[in-house]
Amino acid sequence: MKWYYAIGSQPFGPVDRVELESLYRAGTVTASTLILQEGMYDWVPLVDLKKTTQFLPCMGSQPKLPKDPAKPDPAPALVPEPAAKSEEA
Repeated sequence: MKWYYAIGSQPFGPVDRVELESLYRAGTVTASTLILQEGMYDWVPLVDLKKTTQFLPCMGSQPKLPKDPAKPDPAPALVPEPAAKSEEA
């Protein structure tokens, strides 16, 4: 499975799970980093994934985020929005 991650408003990827775990261990990706996989409806913080510690076992040793974390920046778009059509009279 390939994943995308966002730092600020800049998307990166695709990366596989092993590379994503390496990025997490290096501190590039954190529990609050927004991630996306094909088929997902929207970007979500890594910590919000169901069974995150099974997905990335190294997360089990990290402190959990507070229940009401600050809202992250808007997720970046991987595909540019289609150009608006101009109406001709």
